[in-house]
Amino acid sequence: MKKFVINMTLIVCCFLSFNAFSGKCKNCVIDTYGTGVYYGDKCVNTDHCVVFSVTGGTVLEKPDCAKNSTWDYVIDASTDTGKSMLSQIAIAYTTGAVVNVHGAGECTMYN
Repeated sequence: MKKFVINMTLIVCCFLSFNAFSGKCKNCVIDTYGTGVYYGDKCVNTDHCVVFSVTGGTVLEKPDCAKNSTWDYVIDASTDTGKSMLSQIAIAYTTGAVVNVHGAGECTMYN
């Protein structure tokens, strides 16, 4: 059975503060993601955020503020856009889809 691979582009608007990369990754796979109260308590200006990490692919940009070894990106899941991105992340994670992630190059959302 052939493995079905989806190429998705996630445009991530909000990112991990001082400790994660919020640049660009091409042809990556969602390694893991976290959501819920534990992660929401660590977010800035929202209680509903989603953190996720990627593996493989090519890291095209990584800002100086990105130093977190666990999470690569964070999104605000309290907005309609954030909810849509969470859905895409969950599908990509579940299917092992190849994704392109474009961050804002800022580290202002996660403590």
